[in-house]
Amino acid sequence: MLKNYKKESLSELISSLPDYTKSNEVIKSDIYPIDKLLEGGFELGSFIQFVADSGVGKTTMALGIADALCNKGFKVLYIDAERSVSNEILETTNVKSYLNSNFILVKESEFSVVEDVLDKFISTGEINFVIIDSIAVLINSCFTSIDGKKISITTNNTSYNSVPLTKFMDKYKALAGDRKLCFIFINQYRNELNMVSGSKKRGYGANNSVYNTDIIIKIDKASSYKEKAFHDLTKDVATGIPLVFEIFKSNKSKSGITVPAFLNYGVGLASRWNYIYELIEKDIIRKNGSYYSMLYDNEEIKAQGIMNFVKELENKGLMQSDILESLITDDKVIFIDMEEEI
Repeated sequence: MLKNYKKESLSELISSLPDYTKSNEVIKSDIYPIDKLLEGGFELGSFIQFVADSGVGKTTMALGIADALCNKGFKVLYIDAERSVSNEILETTNVKSYLNSNFILVKESEFSVVEDVLDKFISTGEINFVIIDSIAVLINSCFTSIDGKKISITTNNTSYNSVPLTKFMDKYKALAGDRKLCFIFINQYRNELNMVSGSKKRGYGANNSVYNTDIIIKIDKASSYKEKAFHDLTKDVATGIPLVFEIFKSNKSKSGITVPAFLNYGVGLASRWNYIYELIEKDIIRKNGSYYSMLYDNEEIKAQGIMNFVKELENKGLMQSDILESLITDDKVIFIDMEEEI
């Protein structure tokens, strides 16, 4: 039986609905590979998931993203479920300068505790981004109990296909859309073992963690097989590691799109190498053998080896992100003839 509502016309009911065609605000992070892959930046109201094997630098990347967002004035709630965020990495990624102001750090991993924390902070209406690092280690409290009623960890996988994870994703997917929050999940690959056949399947969590996520980005190390040109460009840079970001699932673009990235150890993603790479791809920076060269304001800048060339750009004050980005289309850049040996 229908509830006894006040009778309204169809047009009145339609006019009372919100404008569902209105796009959510997209926040540019100013991290070049992230903004390029996400077609502008992080969309408020969305679920975004980064997936990679262990040891790639997921936590450093996540803290670097938090720093970039805090720097733009947004408030980030960071759930360190792995309890691995050290004082050192807080300092090197610069988020310590925002600690307990724009950056709120919570070290908890039980679903019930994390849920309580999220609800309290979200209810303030002041949180813009939630980063959970990582959802792979969120666990039901019954598995952590050592007093009273408990469940042995040998009974099943506590999180891979857990009911709490499914309910967790359902709840906060709805809240993200309602409160215009962006959830950023860090996740890692795991093997699901079939106890009957003994076969293993590589994945990254309950099916619901895939269904409810708007964009899933896979991260791998760049190599001679993946993003070879970017790998070759940055292979001698000792401060970090070249990576490949690939869209696995997206409600905005086709899957399979890749963008290279460079992760500075203990700092975060470095946009400068993406700009250098793109300037080379566009033939604005010309390469001839081991030499790199470019004309800027009718002045030739050249050096042997990419590291020496970057130093020359630094000496000219051209290695700032806004300048590098403008160089791609700036008419101050003049091509030079690289046919002759430098």
